[in-house]
Amino acid sequence: MSEQSARVWVSVVICTRDRGALISDTIESILAGSRLPEEIVVIDQSVGRETETVVTNLATVHAGGFSGTVRHIPSTTRGLSAARNVGVAAAQGSIIVFVDDDCEAKPAWIGSIVGVFEEHAEVCLIAGSVAPPEGFDWSTGYVPNIEMTEGSSLRHPYIMGANMALRRSVLNDLGPFDETLGAGSPGQSCEDMDYLLRVYGKYGRGRVYGIGEPLIVHQEGGRFGDARRGIIEAYGYGEGALIGKLLRLRDRQFVPYVTLIFGNYVKSIFSWLIRRSGSSGLRRARRMARGICYGVREAGRASRA
Repeated sequence: MSEQSARVWVSVVICTRDRGALISDTIESILAGSRLPEEIVVIDQSVGRETETVVTNLATVHAGGFSGTVRHIPSTTRGLSAARNVGVAAAQGSIIVFVDDDCEAKPAWIGSIVGVFEEHAEVCLIAGSVAPPEGFDWSTGYVPNIEMTEGSSLRHPYIMGANMALRRSVLNDLGPFDETLGAGSPGQSCEDMDYLLRVYGKYGRGRVYGIGEPLIVHQEGGRFGDARRGIIEAYGYGEGALIGKLLRLRDRQFVPYVTLIFGNYVKSIFSWLIRRSGSSGLRRARRMARGICYGVREAGRASRA
C-alpha cells in the first residue's frame, strides 16, 4: 500500500520463541489501543505449538471487533534478526512497527508513531522509550529500558528494538537486518543499533525521531541472578561485535560509535572504582573485547547497502 494513502497501513511485527502464552498480553494491549494497526504479524520460532494456539485463539476472539488481521507465521529460522526479516517480508504495511513479546503497549502507541511519520516526511526511523514495570525493584534485578529524547536530533545515541518503527521504503532501501547480530545469534545483541547506524550512514543525521513518552512497558522483561548477568554481558558482546563490523567495513560511523561506547564504559568503570559496588561494567567490557574479535571475523559478512 502506498505511503501516500489516505490512511497509513501499519503492520506490527512481534518476534517470539518458546515464550508460551506470554505474547497474549502484548497483543491484547495493542488491540486496546486508540489507533489500531491494520495487521499484527507474529513470527514464531518456537519448538512447541503453544504460542500458535494462543495467537490463533486471540485472532478468533477479536475477529468481530478488529477489522485488521492477526497472523501467525511459524519459522525455522533462529535469532531475532532472522525473525524480523521474515516479518518484514510478510508484512503488508507502509509502516513496520516492532515490539517485543514481553512488552505491553499503552493506548496512544500506534497513533503517536503514525502522527510523527505523517507530520515529518523526512523521518526514516522512530525510536520510542521503553519503561520498566511500575515499582520495579532495581536492587533485585534489571529490566531492559531506554529513555528517548523527544523529537528529531542530530544523533540519538541509543535505540531499543522493542519500540522501533521504520518506513517500508527505508527497509527496502537498506535491506535486511544483519543476522549475525541480535538476540539468538552469535552476535547476541545490537542489531537495532546496527540499523540505526545504517540509517545515519545512508540518509544523514536528523532523520531519526525519538518519542520520549514511555508508551511501551517492558512488563515481563525482568532479569534476575544469572539472567541479569547474562543480558548485561550479551549487550557488551553485541556492542563489541558491531564495533568489529564497522572496523572491518571501514564504516564512517565507526568513530562516533566507538567514542560513544568507550565514553560510557569509562564512566561506568570510574564509578565502580570509586564505589566498589558491583562489577557489571567490567564484565560487559570484557565481553565487548571478545565481541570485537567476532565482529571483525564474522559480523555482516553478507553484502550491506
